[in-house]
Amino acid sequence: MHQESKNHASIDTFAKKLFIKGEKANLKRLKIAMSIFFIFEQALHKPDSRYDSFYSAILDSSIHNLPKNINILSWNYDYQFELAFTAYSNQLDIDQNNSMLRVKSKHWDSYDSEGFGIYKLNGTTGMYDSTRYNSHYYINNLHNSVNKEFVKTITRNFVVATYLNNIISTLSFAWEEEYTRFNRKGIIDMAMDSSSDSIALVIIGYSFPFFNREIDRKIIGNMTKLKRVYVQAPDADILIERFKAIRDDLSGIEILPKYDLGQFVLPNEL
Repeated sequence: MHQESKNHASIDTFAKKLFIKGEKANLKRLKIAMSIFFIFEQALHKPDSRYDSFYSAILDSSIHNLPKNINILSWNYDYQFELAFTAYSNQLDIDQNNSMLRVKSKHWDSYDSEGFGIYKLNGTTGMYDSTRYNSHYYINNLHNSVNKEFVKTITRNFVVATYLNNIISTLSFAWEEEYTRFNRKGIIDMAMDSSSDSIALVIIGYSFPFFNREIDRKIIGNMTKLKRVYVQAPDADILIERFKAIRDDLSGIEILPKYDLGQFVLPNEL
């Protein structure tokens, strides 16, 4: 993966090439390698402090009272939201924090578009058993020391994910069709339902890659009540131009650049 990432504009570019060529086995191996990389990185480093500030700002008297007027649409694969939330929940298990944060992702069957939610549009690091219809993780505990037992668990799950045909990586890409069952809505439809009545949109460091343009247009175009957009990034002006290419109708929508990266922007509309 390291060599291929140097040979391509991005790892997503390499993944798209494998997808187009129909190299399913190699694409699966790439997604497993990416998943394990993210897991090791998060075990070695603390989550970005901005996540802690975010929770401190939006939580009131209880972790069970997450604001109903906030939804988070994420293209990231990592567990930064869940990892930072453990400082408030005092729970280390991924499933428990996912449940409290109402995380939705590809290959998960739960669906509730009402209230606070985190929608992982590209899936997340994990495994899905297509015969038993359930998800598994390379590591369940969100606070792990990188020791012998940690490496042993990761290695065992790496072998399972790589060599069992019924195991699917829950890390995904925008151009991959999502498998759903029992007429469950896919993650993009879930995200569209939850954000359709948004009046404010905060874009944090998202570069609007061409790969995701079709889905970005679907989701943002579905925000029919949008009045204000905040774009937070050091190159906010460039990202604003890309945003304008996503949405045709911008009449009545104010777009504000935010260059301060110290904390995640919380819109005035909250």
